[in-house]
Amino acid sequence: MKNRAFFISLMVLLALFATNAKAAQAGPHLTLTPSTDSKSVGDTFEVIIGVNSESETSAAVDVFGTFDATKMEVVSMEKVPDAQAAFPFVTETHYSNSTGKFDFACSPSNLNNFEDTAINGSLVKVVFRAKAAGVASVNFTCTAGSEADTNIFKTSGADVVDCASNQSGSYTINPGVGGDTTTTTTSTPTTATELPATGAVGTTFGLVAFGLVSLASALFLRLI
Repeated sequence: MKNRAFFISLMVLLALFATNAKAAQAGPHLTLTPSTDSKSVGDTFEVIIGVNSESETSAAVDVFGTFDATKMEVVSMEKVPDAQAAFPFVTETHYSNSTGKFDFACSPSNLNNFEDTAINGSLVKVVFRAKAAGVASVNFTCTAGSEADTNIFKTSGADVVDCASNQSGSYTINPGVGGDTTTTTTSTPTTATELPATGAVGTTFGLVAFGLVSLASALFLRLI
C-alpha cells in the first residue's frame, strides 16, 4: 500500500511538472524592455520593442500597438542601432498621440535574400514622456488568425505569432514634476504621424514582391 501511494504521488508530481513546463514555453512573441518602470510627470524614458521567434523562424514582422495617451505621449520612434537589430530594415514608423496607437514593419534589407531565420533581438526604440499621474499601459494589438495587426511572418506568408505570449507594459507615473533621467532627449513632442489606413502588412509583402522582381531582372540580364 505504501509503495502504491508513493507511486501515485510521484505520478501526480510528474504530471504537474510537465504541465508547468509546457505552460512556460512561450511561442513567437514581441517584447518590451523594460516592461515595468516608475517615473514622475515630466520624465522621458525609453522602451525597446523586440521580437523572439522562439523555436520558429521568420522573414518579416508587423507591429501594431497601443499606449495610454492620457498619461504619456510618444516623443520619438526610431530603429535601434544595427548591432542590436533583429531586422536591419524598418519601414516608416507611425504613431498618434491623440489616439494612442503606433505601428511599423521590419524585414531584411537585402530583399533578394528574403529567407526565414531564427530571430531574437530589438526592433525599435520608443521614447515616451510621462504627462499625468497613474498607471500607463502599452499593449500589442494582436488577434489569432488575423493578418491585419501584429504578425510574425514566414516567407510562405504564414503568421506564427503567439498573441498570448506577447509582453505588455505597465508604467507607474507619480505626481509632481520629474526630470529627464534616462535619456538626453530635450526636444518638444513631435507632431504625431497619423496611422495609415491600410497598416503595415501590405508594405511588408510589397517589399517581398519588389525583391522578387529585382532578383528576376538580375537573372534575365545575366542570360542575355
